[in-house]
Amino acid sequence: MYIFTLINRGLSWATQHRRALFIVLLLLKSWLVFLRIAVYFKFQNGNWYNFVSYWDFASAASLGYLPYIHYWVEYPPLFPWLTTLIYLTIAWAGD
Repeated sequence: MYIFTLINRGLSWATQHRRALFIVLLLLKSWLVFLRIAVYFKFQNGNWYNFVSYWDFASAASLGYLPYIHYWVEYPPLFPWLTTLIYLTIAWAGD
């Protein structure tokens, strides 16, 4: 009987503190996702292929070149334009 009382108390606590439990579980899940990404990049041996490609495409915008107008990109149009927009926004905010 004692185990059922503990389970009932636990369920009662969980229903009373739903929001706090949700936030704690969300933070835990975010931390686990971050950890998984960090471990993934740790074992890549320094190969940052996509990062270097997108950085080159975005930094070309500082010279006045735009994707699909001045140079061709094999990726779908959203990614080059998005990285160019982010790069120009950061460069503008840094001045």
